[in-house]
Amino acid sequence: MNDTQVFLNHVAELDKLIAERDAATAQVAAAYRPLLQRLETSDLAESRSREVIEQACMNPDVPFAIARFLRED
Repeated sequence: MNDTQVFLNHVAELDKLIAERDAATAQVAAAYRPLLQRLETSDLAESRSREVIEQACMNPDVPFAIARFLRED
């Protein structure tokens, strides 16, 4: 038996262990999917809101104090 044959004999066992670990990790991670989706939706809403506010604040008819308030608060 050559040096690599020792490893080849255990590849299937190692692949099985990796697959089991991956399945367990996916199962645990699935519980967090709804939370991550809500966070992503919230981040997108905040980003879009900031874009709209910034666009509105560029209007010269918007008083400086109002623009500052919208940008900061």
